[in-house]
Amino acid sequence: MPDNGICERFHRTVLDEFYRIAFRKKIYHAVDELQADLDAWLVEYNYRRPNQGRWCFGKTLCRPFLTPSHWQRKNSRRHNHGRQPQRLRQPTPPVRSNLS
Repeated sequence: MPDNGICERFHRTVLDEFYRIAFRKKIYHAVDELQADLDAWLVEYNYRRPNQGRWCFGKTLCRPFLTPSHWQRKNSRRHNHGRQPQRLRQPTPPVRSNLS
């Protein structure tokens, strides 16, 4: 059973890169103000910030979901999605001769 490491790492990143900085810069009078700033930060985090994860290779987090990867293209060719199925050739019947 997988552990909760990915979620815990994300929460640590939000704490370090958003909450600690935001609460030093601004006094929030309503939760809606904080939510608006958090939403803006999440757009930055998902679409603009390069990721340092093991298999991300410096890409943004949403990039793999927006562009098909090599294995997705390979699987789509293998399963022949969106194309007409190839027709199988019918075996030719054996030829009978009248000599026997």
